[in-house]
Amino acid sequence: MADELAIPTRLLGDAPASGPIPVGRVSVRFTLGAPLGKGGMGDVVLADDRELGRPVAVKRVAADAPAAHRGLLIREARLQGQLDHPSIPTVYDLALDRDGAPAFAMRRVSGLTLAEILGQRRQLEASLGRERLLERLLRYLVDACRAIEHAHQRGVVHCDLKPGNLMVDDDDQVFVIDWGVATTFGGDRPDAAQERAGGTLGYMAPEQLDPTTPLDGRVDVYALGAILFEVLAGEPLHPRGPGLLDAVLRGASDARPSRRPGGATGIDPLDRLCERACARDRELRPASAGVLAAEIVDWLDRARDLAARQARARDHLARARAAQATPTQRDLALAEAGRALALAPDDPDCAALIQELLSDADVPPGAAAELAAIADEDERRIGRAAAWSHLGFLLFPLVLVLQGQSSWAALLGSLSLWASLEALAIAAARGRAPRWWAGASVALLLAQSMVYARYLGPFAITPGLAALTCAGALTHPRLRRPAVVIGAMLLSPLGPFALEELGVLAPTTILIDGDLVLSSTISAVRPEITIAAWVAVSVAVQAVGLVIGQMIAGPAHAARRRVAAQAWHLEGLVRTSPGGAP
Repeated sequence: MADELAIPTRLLGDAPASGPIPVGRVSVRFTLGAPLGKGGMGDVVLADDRELGRPVAVKRVAADAPAAHRGLLIREARLQGQLDHPSIPTVYDLALDRDGAPAFAMRRVSGLTLAEILGQRRQLEASLGRERLLERLLRYLVDACRAIEHAHQRGVVHCDLKPGNLMVDDDDQVFVIDWGVATTFGGDRPDAAQERAGGTLGYMAPEQLDPTTPLDGRVDVYALGAILFEVLAGEPLHPRGPGLLDAVLRGASDARPSRRPGGATGIDPLDRLCERACARDRELRPASAGVLAAEIVDWLDRARDLAARQARARDHLARARAAQATPTQRDLALAEAGRALALAPDDPDCAALIQELLSDADVPPGAAAELAAIADEDERRIGRAAAWSHLGFLLFPLVLVLQGQSSWAALLGSLSLWASLEALAIAAARGRAPRWWAGASVALLLAQSMVYARYLGPFAITPGLAALTCAGALTHPRLRRPAVVIGAMLLSPLGPFALEELGVLAPTTILIDGDLVLSSTISAVRPEITIAAWVAVSVAVQAVGLVIGQMIAGPAHAARRRVAAQAWHLEGLVRTSPGGAP
């Protein structure tokens, strides 16, 4: 056999390349060792380079291998040897053994394949954490994409990318291995469209199964997309089994990893990237492996930024909670919570703390002037309602006159009390009432009720008027002692009754032979007027009740609507977003 053997091989560029391959150099230069792996065309063994004193890996075919296999191995060595990238094992030598079997030496890579790493996923997640492991796996894939982009720029398509052909060495560097079925492409070479390549079903693009379709770099983009899907979903893109071939030809029905059980969440951009990369129509895929890498890097950058922002948000949130425990530092708590929310708007803890601080807060000193203005407006509103409702009290003096009053003191006292009440109410409506006007009004109304108690007894009209008086007084914005108002309401009917029972006042309520007899000590009781007066007074009491009820309910309902609307908008401001894409 000659010392050199020339086997033509189409290489990169415009012209076929052929060159002499030295015979016998494998056994002379390399000391072969233990096997590393075995494939359809041969095997890979460990070896020592005697000339340079370094460990290498030698890929060879058997001496009795078909000539086609020998040519393919030489072709692989020359294609791989033209690629100069940190993630592609460097080819050191190509030679024939003395028996004519070709072999080539390349950089020895020791480590785990991505397939082996994915097989240990649960253990790695337990030790590293799910997010950190996912970031590392995506970084491996980015390095592989960049290596494939380098090959594509030199006209080489790998055609058999899969987790088993991506290796991570002991220094955490990624290598794309096994270029045995790689092919070339390029519009300026007529035979490029006729070159076919094998691959691994499940990662092969549909067009690889169609012998009439010319191949280009998008078959590798598809395979990288399938690997990306497996990294994110925790399972292959196409279910393994008898229907795998049909599944590849049809294309994935849903190539979004987040839709698979156990798939990663909050990865909307990567979901869309997988859909595009694994599209059956290659025109829809990313234009290159470099574009695929860039989009993954963009997501990783935003994910890292999001993680950093969330960490800072947690620090601000911790300071906000610490300040919340001190009443005098509520402003600091709100400021820190606001900073946390600005950094992490989707964090429910930030939103909850802000809502808590805003809803359960004491009145801040800076809001005192505004709240005082609101109280003044409430006083004016109450004064207007009181001025109208007090007009109903004029019925009582009118009834006394019509009945024929027997006590000028009661008549004049009732008119004086009404005039005083009306004057205070009008002054309040105009914003000119003294601060003590509400307390004075309660005292005057109590006195008015006691006068009414002398007409038909303390339990006929007085309790209703007292209750209305109490309800109106309790709406006052500057009321400090509501218990005093409630006590006055109870005293207005019970006081006159107690004085009657003690004999201090003449009785107005008497039981005679089982009948309850009501009388008046301040006027005559004329039946035709008394019944009409009682009806009129009852209607007036109801009307005053309606006025007071509207005075209470109207603003209260409006305030609740405003608070509800503000709470809804606030919740919208701090609401957790359903889409968790960085």
